[in-house]
Amino acid sequence: MIPDFLTTTLSIYSLSLAAGIVGIWIAALANSFHAARTERVEKALSQQYMRVVSAVMFSTESVPSQFPMLERRGAREVLARVLTTVATSVYGSDVVALGRMAADNDIDQWLLHKVERSRGVGRAYYMSLLATLPLTSEMVMRIARYADDRCRLVRFYTLMIRIGHDSSSALRELAKYREPFNSFELAEIVAMLRRGLLPVACEPLLTSASRNLRAVGLNIVREFGIEEVKPLLLDIVAYDTDEGIAQDALYALVAMHSSLTSREIVTSIRNMYLAERRSLCRRLVHEGYSATVLERLFGNGEGQYAQRLVATYKRRIVCSPQL
Repeated sequence: MIPDFLTTTLSIYSLSLAAGIVGIWIAALANSFHAARTERVEKALSQQYMRVVSAVMFSTESVPSQFPMLERRGAREVLARVLTTVATSVYGSDVVALGRMAADNDIDQWLLHKVERSRGVGRAYYMSLLATLPLTSEMVMRIARYADDRCRLVRFYTLMIRIGHDSSSALRELAKYREPFNSFELAEIVAMLRRGLLPVACEPLLTSASRNLRAVGLNIVREFGIEEVKPLLLDIVAYDTDEGIAQDALYALVAMHSSLTSREIVTSIRNMYLAERRSLCRRLVHEGYSATVLERLFGNGEGQYAQRLVATYKRRIVCSPQL
């Protein structure tokens, strides 16, 4: 026989546990409904704000930018995302118009306030939005103190804001940056260049003593397919003391479907580690280099590996249900 007090205790415990589970389920359901509602509201606001931005930018007259419900919670962030999304696709006087819309509605000040109140990746997010807008010298000076922030993304976007504000100092600022640019950072710099905010000439970059400037130059070559600098790329592959830069130059030549039969390139490939050679081999197969070229570059070992890769790609093409 189980004592009555133990039965009562177990019943109370079971009921409490069941109530807790039901409470958690109800809270999760409420959060789900709230998130869905917030998403619908933000989507509707985003569409309204995009229509206002389009009307202002395409108008031949001076039209005031009036955005509805800006005092609503989250509305300023929606407008900030709309303005910065448009800013990544325009240049020249259109960027000035977007900056004026941001200033008229205090979006730049709101973003700066969020930068100052946030930390780490959150701060970097708001700085990435600020980096696409034209800012005053005072705001750039207030941002400058984050150049030594512990978060790498924050330090990088501090640089982007500085060179976006004064493009004449871009090369100097890029060369002074203490850390080697990673792939994401190089892509952001090239995106800024596409918007006409940075100089495009890549030859001075490729011959620079700064590793970061050479890396930016190589990414410009790969992005735009500038074949006139192939001799410079061959020199980098053969003589650059930075192995990472030399490999980037080799991949730039591959992206432009260049001939890879020169002695310097063959020597560079033979000196690579096995994993690096196989990674390059996969890229060459993907770019459509012939099996003869692959065997000449890699020898018998990687040549057989390349043959298997080619056969795999052929099967994928022949058996693809989308073709």
